[in-house]
Amino acid sequence: MSATVRVALLGNVVNCLLPIAQALREGGVEAELFVDEAAPASGRPESADPRLAQASWIHRGPWFSRRSLLRPSRSPVVARLGDYDLVVVSGPGPVYAQFSGRPWCWLVSGADLTVTPFPWAFRSAFSGRVRRIGAYPLAHWQRRAAPRAKEIWVQPFAPMRDAIARLGLASPPVSNRYMPMVVDVDQMQRGDGRPVVPAAMQPIVDRMEAAALVVFHPTRLVMSASAVSRRAGQDKGNDQLLRALRVLQDRGEVARVLVVIPAIDGSRDLTAARALVEELEIEQLVLWAVPPAPGGFDRAEMRLLYDHSDVVADEFAAGWFGLVTLEALAMEVPVVSHLDERAMRVLYPEGHPVQTAETPAEIADRLVSLRNPEHRRAIGRAGRAWVVQHHSPAAAKAHYLDAVTRAAVG
Repeated sequence: MSATVRVALLGNVVNCLLPIAQALREGGVEAELFVDEAAPASGRPESADPRLAQASWIHRGPWFSRRSLLRPSRSPVVARLGDYDLVVVSGPGPVYAQFSGRPWCWLVSGADLTVTPFPWAFRSAFSGRVRRIGAYPLAHWQRRAAPRAKEIWVQPFAPMRDAIARLGLASPPVSNRYMPMVVDVDQMQRGDGRPVVPAAMQPIVDRMEAAALVVFHPTRLVMSASAVSRRAGQDKGNDQLLRALRVLQDRGEVARVLVVIPAIDGSRDLTAARALVEELEIEQLVLWAVPPAPGGFDRAEMRLLYDHSDVVADEFAAGWFGLVTLEALAMEVPVVSHLDERAMRVLYPEGHPVQTAETPAEIADRLVSLRNPEHRRAIGRAGRAWVVQHHSPAAAKAHYLDAVTRAAVG
C-alpha cells in the first residue's frame, strides 16, 4: 500500500468512521477525519479516546452549518475535500462530497439512507420547526448525491434494500462489497479484575451487583407501530423487551432480574417507555440509569456498564445490528436481539453468536436460558472470538484498504 494515497472521511464519526480511519492509517493510508465543530460531545473522537482531542489528522470546522444546506457547494469542507484522492462519507457526508470534484464512496450507516432522503414520511422524527424545515433541503441534496457516488457500500438488510429500491439505485454505484463495522477490541474487553467505579456511577453499579441477572438495554428508545418507521429500521422494538419482563413476571421467573435502561434527556420515547413500564407493573424490574453528565454515558462509563452486565438486549424490530451488539460481544456479554437471518447468512455463512428473539415470549425464553453463568460465559467467549474474527481493526483493515485503493486509482 502506497503511503501517498490520501483519504478524507466525513460524516458519522464515532459510531462509524473513526475506527475505519484508524485502521486505514495503520495500513499506510493517509486517512484524515473531518468533524463538525457543532457535533455533540458523544459524537466527537475524544469521547472514544481523550488523546484524539489534539490529533493533527482530525480537522474540526463548521462543515454542516444550517446555511450550507441551502448551498452545500459553498461549505468550507468542500474545498478541503478536493485535496484528497478519495472521500469516504456517511451521515450527511454525501451532500458535500458530491461537490468536491473527487471520487467518493458512501458507507451507509443506517438512517442516512433509510430516513434522510424521505422527510415527508418521517415528519415526527424531526423535533422542532427548524429541523423539520431543514430536513427537506437535506433530503434533496442527499437524493441528488446518491447516484453520483463512485460506490455505495450497503449491507443487505431489508430497510436498506427497500431504500435502495425506492431511490431507483442500481449497481453501480451500489456495491456488494462486504464492509464490516469496526470496533476497537483492545478498548472493549474485560480486564483481569473489575474496573474502579467512579463515585457518580456507584449507585447504578450497586443496584446491578445486587441482581442475579442484569440485562443492559442501551439501545435508543424508539417505539413505533408505524409501518413506515419499521420499514426504515427506525423502530427499535424496546416495548418487546419490556413486555418480555411482564411475561417473566407472569411465569414467576423474575427473581432478582434487573433491566438497566439509560434515561437520557431527549431520548425520543423515554416518556412513553416509562409509561409502559408503569402500565405493565414492572417498575421493580427496571433501573432508569441517569448518566453523570448530560448527553449520555461516555465510553469509559459504557465499558463499566457492559462489564457489570450479564446480558445485553439490543433491537427487536428492524432485523439489523449496530455498535451496541458489537461492543457487548467484544466485552464477552451475550446479546439477545432480533436479526434478519437471511441477510446474516449472506454476510456470515458460518453463523453468528447473537441469541435471536423477536416476540416477548421468545425474549423471555432467551433470558431464562441465560441464567446459567457457565452458559453465559461460553456464549460470551464465542461472541468475542466472532467480533475479533470479523469486526476488529485487524480483520476489517484488509477490506477497507482494498476498497479505498481501488476506488482512488480506478
